[in-house]
Amino acid sequence: MARMARSKANLFLSAILVTSLLITFGLFGATDKPITRQATRALAQVQSTAGIIVDPSTTLVLKGAVFTINVKIINVSNLCGWQFELYWSNSVLNCTTAAIQTPPEWQNNYYNFSHSLNNNFNATHGRLLDAVARLKPAPPFNGSTTVATVNFGALQAGMTSLTLDNDELGDWLAEPIAHTVSHGSSIVYNPVCAMKTLANGYFYIPSVNDTILKIELLFNETLVADQTSGVSPYPNITKWPNGVVDIYDAIFVQGHLGQQEGNANWEYMADVVADKVIDIYDAIKVGNHYGNSGTYDTNLTSLSITFSGGNTFTPDLNGYIQIPQNATSFTVYRNGSQTGALVVFGKG
Repeated sequence: MARMARSKANLFLSAILVTSLLITFGLFGATDKPITRQATRALAQVQSTAGIIVDPSTTLVLKGAVFTINVKIINVSNLCGWQFELYWSNSVLNCTTAAIQTPPEWQNNYYNFSHSLNNNFNATHGRLLDAVARLKPAPPFNGSTTVATVNFGALQAGMTSLTLDNDELGDWLAEPIAHTVSHGSSIVYNPVCAMKTLANGYFYIPSVNDTILKIELLFNETLVADQTSGVSPYPNITKWPNGVVDIYDAIFVQGHLGQQEGNANWEYMADVVADKVIDIYDAIKVGNHYGNSGTYDTNLTSLSITFSGGNTFTPDLNGYIQIPQNATSFTVYRNGSQTGALVVFGKG
């Protein structure tokens, strides 16, 4: 999608000082051409460290899950207004909400010239358009700030760019601020299976051609063997813990006794003692914890995962991490100590 002409940019920048130019913004984005961005910015004649970015730059997510990205302006001086468009593939993602953010010191002294969210902007892409300018007595902003918080739902497996376009930053003289642009991307995987093992955090890599894993919940010894009766957020994963070790967990494990990984009726969630076979040792764990109840920890900070071979990685803030090639097992740690976890595996 071609960048707007200089005259249109000037109209935007003038709107920082003159609110009567609101109607100008109705002209932006009135096209359904494929999204592109010109590499050369004719507006800036000086170098700048300012930038507008998508954060995080890459998001891993399972189909059916929701996630949040932020649009940020960084390392800026004398910022008095901005505009940007954000595009995504509407076959991969659906934007549920998008909230404008402004520098805290502006309080309510700003004007939202345009805020438009359309998941069907054209046949292939959704679009978010935001344009904001400060109002006196709000001071020009210096530093880095979040300007939009955007929530998405993952529709199907695939990859989409999160492309910024028609981005403009303006100073208090209604002149353009030179800046760089960093786009984002999102990769959606199909959830395949879940595993919940012991409180030692040890897992083997299931034989399902998985490429990512997601830490969903953390637990201690109390909730070992709570394997079923909960509500799964993934339609194709039917077994999920509910916070109680009860008769339903016993019946579930008993129904799979004698099975090995690869059998037709195999259930990874029944393999409490992670050894690729469901046997009396899994049943004993249910008996030892029968009647226990508790609450799972959804705080996924301070986690690390050590894979077979000794490599240790940190999941992202949502618990996602790509599985290293040739890894056969891993252990979950929190603050350096092994911890129980519920893990979902996905593939592209």
